Amino acid sequence: MKKLVFYLLFCLILSPTLSAKTYRTTQVISGPLAEMGQALLIEAYYRAGERVVFELLPSANALDATNSGVYDAEMFRIDNL
Repeated sequence: MKKLVFYLLFCLILSPTLSAKTYRTTQVISGPLAEMGQALLIEAYYRAGERVVFELLPSANALDATNSGVYDAEMFRIDNL
């Protein structure tokens, strides 16, 4: 009986982690500001039980990819477009 209760609690604790959605985000700049923004967004999504990943793209490509639905969001909208 104790094993069953432990197993159910274990599944209950892990279920939000296992079902977390991963959001794909474009990023158009790199450097300290971008790293700080990434850390902030990773923590915010983590607290919401979700994941976020970033991909560095040129501004025009990031804009097109996000507008077409390939990515979920953009960290910075436009740089040197």
